[in-house]
Amino acid sequence: MSLKEGNRGAHIAEYMKRLKVSEFRHLQKAAGSNIRLLTLAPEWPGSGRFNSADAASGVNISLDHTNSELIENAIRAGGRMCAHLGNGCRMLMSWHDNIIQQLLARDEVVVSIIPDGIHIPPLVLKNFLCAKPRSRIVITTDVVATAGAPPSPFFMQREKKMVRCVFDRKGRGAFPGHSVHFFSSPLTLDKRVVNFSRWTKFSAKTAWDWASHRSAEILGIRLPRIEVPLPPESGSA
Repeated sequence: MSLKEGNRGAHIAEYMKRLKVSEFRHLQKAAGSNIRLLTLAPEWPGSGRFNSADAASGVNISLDHTNSELIENAIRAGGRMCAHLGNGCRMLMSWHDNIIQQLLARDEVVVSIIPDGIHIPPLVLKNFLCAKPRSRIVITTDVVATAGAPPSPFFMQREKKMVRCVFDRKGRGAFPGHSVHFFSSPLTLDKRVVNFSRWTKFSAKTAWDWASHRSAEILGIRLPRIEVPLPPESGSA
């Protein structure tokens, strides 16, 4: 992730570091070659080489928490996904030359979206759907251990200590002093799928497929086809 304020969101800068191919290969070996997805910011030195090496080995490279200057280079090097389009970027950007426009314009890039009404509002979701090929969209979530909780305080570990956080009435999870850079909302994936269907012309069944089977297929994983009951309706927070 980028170290720059805004791009890194609520993530802790001291835990970010330069990517090393040898280090990742060590992790991949320890994982039994099961690492299928890696999100990176291309502005780190050596990320182009890292990107190319791991894309060639079958690892899906996702671009996010970054700026737009190096997106084109990262895509040429093998980047083919975006972790959560519309988030992990600066609040103030060029109207036209920015990471959102760049990723929308590249049809080969799969974009993940978080349809909770907080990360992106319904009107932005509709615009994203107009810009991207249907096969290049997946639905995702950023829920943490407090998923499903009502607006309330909770504790999470941050910088080696437990910190009091809160889900506000809009459903945004934030650390004290970082209300602009929220890191989660309490809606579980099934409710986000229903939100997606309510705010667009697509059925809940199609939305669930985009959140499960399509994501799995992109990562080279085959899932059995099962019917999953979904709630009839869902709020945005």
